[in-house]
Amino acid sequence: MKSAGITHVGRYLGPATNWKTMQQTEAQAILAASLNLWSIWETNPTNASYFSDAQGASDGKTEAAYAQSFGQPKGTAIYHTIDYDVQPDAYSRILEHFQAIKAANTGYKVGVYGPYGVLQYLYQNGAADYYWQTYAWSGGFLVSFAHLYQYQNSVTVAGINVDRDRILLDPGGWQQIMASTLQRGSTGDAVKTLQQELNTVLGIKLTVDGIFGPSTEAAVKSFQQQYHLSVDGIVGPQTEAALKAAYAAKSGTTGKVQQAISLIQQAQSLLKEVE
Repeated sequence: MKSAGITHVGRYLGPATNWKTMQQTEAQAILAASLNLWSIWETNPTNASYFSDAQGASDGKTEAAYAQSFGQPKGTAIYHTIDYDVQPDAYSRILEHFQAIKAANTGYKVGVYGPYGVLQYLYQNGAADYYWQTYAWSGGFLVSFAHLYQYQNSVTVAGINVDRDRILLDPGGWQQIMASTLQRGSTGDAVKTLQQELNTVLGIKLTVDGIFGPSTEAAVKSFQQQYHLSVDGIVGPQTEAALKAAYAAKSGTTGKVQQAISLIQQAQSLLKEVE
């Protein structure tokens, strides 16, 4: 897979008896090959009746236990799938399902896979941390905030039948680059840049001193809340990408935030075609 140009692999968590579940040795082999790995949880989300508070709570607890048993790092994403042509009358129950996942899942970020319309709705309601859109049932539209985009099904790569995806933003994989993460207690020029960008985007007046203290943390949380990100006060890859896009728009580099995000996605999609 690595030799074929693949950089990321998405695989399923679950019991060893499930035919599509990743084995722990497989996870180790993927990471040893320097491929990033993102996790998927799926049982039977193929109609509206699957989605409920109770099912969301069960999924959140169960997938987190499997992730921990496989050694998946805390703070990385697990994607829950919505695998059918969702109609608007089911949106509210799917939202409740994902809210229950968030409440039950301790230690992992919540990702969602699905078609255009329901992802728009979930994003507007802050239901997830990561978004993976399928081309199916999407009418040719692509959301501006997608981290992953599935554009082709059932093709052969390196002798394996796969679906093909593009990485548009960091998908929260097991090998996230944590060295660039900024949080309370961080210092230096990177923090100064962060403070300058927050001042511009939020219209505030943080002291640009290179010290990530309580005021900077509060500003980061405010930004995350406004842009429907996970509100933890930590500047990881997802928050950094969103902040830079917003800063580019506010400072006049582009006309709109959505234009900036679109440019990033277009550039990255040309460079990275992934599993």
